[in-house]
Amino acid sequence: MNTDSKIRVAGSALGGRWPPCATARRSGFTLIETLVAMAILAVVLSMLGQVVFRGIHQSVMTRRRAQGVLLAQAKMEEMLSHRSDLSGWLKKVEKEAPVDPETDARWFSDPDREMFRWSCEIKDAANRPAMKEIVVRTLWQRRGGAGWSRCELRTLVFAPKKGWGLFGESVGPNLSTDGRDS
Repeated sequence: MNTDSKIRVAGSALGGRWPPCATARRSGFTLIETLVAMAILAVVLSMLGQVVFRGIHQSVMTRRRAQGVLLAQAKMEEMLSHRSDLSGWLKKVEKEAPVDPETDARWFSDPDREMFRWSCEIKDAANRPAMKEIVVRTLWQRRGGAGWSRCELRTLVFAPKKGWGLFGESVGPNLSTDGRDS
């Protein structure tokens, strides 16, 4: 068998054309097409990953913010429930609750809330001589330790004069601790 006949036999396996025609239809993708498709897929997956990550981050921050608000509300309620002797309650808290030197705020006693701190302030209400303002703040650390977020709740309490039982004053003979005549 000569070399010419070997070429013809091989050519007949390719549809009878030898050498194969450049315009013949081939199946599959070229290397360039595959690389372009993979690059587009990588960009899309990267963007999708960022969107998912941001969504998770927002969810965590929203949960922490909601926890901070609920903790501030609970601490405010606790303070208001002790308003017959709020000064005494504050002295007791100062002895029991340690202060975080970084934030100058107190830790919550519950270990599940170790990332949260709280502080309170009682002062005379501006332009309201018969009122006291109670301010409760909760603080929590931002992701990665990049500072602190905070929630602040304020309320006014009626405290018209000494002897009404608010803020540790003694109660007069004809007054109850809620300020109404008995």
